[in-house]
Amino acid sequence: MIKGYQGGIAIIGSCHLDVIANYSPSLPMPVDVQGTRISYSVGGVAYNIAQHMTRYGIKVNFLTVTKQNSLLDFIIKSAFTKHRISTKFLVYDEHNDISGGYVAIIQEGKTIQAVSTTPFDNGSFSLIDICNLIEGTNAVVIDTNLRPEQISLVCMLAKERGLPIFCSIASETKVLRLKTALEKCSTHVLSFLAMNHREAVVFFGDAFFELSSEEMLSLAKTNLLVVTLGKDGVVFYNKHGIQKFSAFKIDVKNENTLGTGDAFFAGVCCELLKDKNSSPCQLFNATEQFITNAIKSTSASEEVHFSF
Repeated sequence: MIKGYQGGIAIIGSCHLDVIANYSPSLPMPVDVQGTRISYSVGGVAYNIAQHMTRYGIKVNFLTVTKQNSLLDFIIKSAFTKHRISTKFLVYDEHNDISGGYVAIIQEGKTIQAVSTTPFDNGSFSLIDICNLIEGTNAVVIDTNLRPEQISLVCMLAKERGLPIFCSIASETKVLRLKTALEKCSTHVLSFLAMNHREAVVFFGDAFFELSSEEMLSLAKTNLLVVTLGKDGVVFYNKHGIQKFSAFKIDVKNENTLGTGDAFFAGVCCELLKDKNSSPCQLFNATEQFITNAIKSTSASEEVHFSF
């Protein structure tokens, strides 16, 4: 339990099945190579964030879309129950094919190729769905798998209730969704926005590192912007300026970087829930344990073992 924090958080975003295939770097790549391991886990940016936060005693209300009485639905509900995430807010879509997921080929902890589909491309949430979710919570987390109009709706409802909004960009291809949604906002609507270096290039342009902190925050309409640089560290942008930190040196074997960005994001969110005025140094230090747990894992979230 996070000391000094009482309350819950509303999370809206992706939740699906991850299929991760590992292979030896000594093998050729063309077709049908001999893999070393295939693992299955419940994943999705929002879900990865949620399960990291529940480990620290935070109550999570999670809104996502699934297909009732399907294998995916069974697996998601099992994972939610294990991590004490309420299944009350699952939305069922029986009209579209929403058996989305993430399939990745991994070599020595690094993603070589990945393909994903998301149910949010077809499914959607109603005004009532979102209002019920955020009622009584202390903050809202969204990922950019949501369509632009859904992001705008969530932001509007959260701001009306005075709730801070934490946003994680799901991938380079989903940057435009957030930019489109933010175009409708006249002021800083986000409390915290996180993206990696490649996503920052798409959002701000190739020369984003030449922009001032004030310019970055204005374009992203956020009070705090964090750009992760992988092994080169992380950069924080806030009203006080720009602050860069070197990456943590974590001594573990078989490092797996999949999901570390989501773990970092969850760590920052947890610290902001404790103290919204936390300094970049405090925020950065708060993420170390989250990142360590993610790197020691074999996947972005806990592995699923099938037994029927």
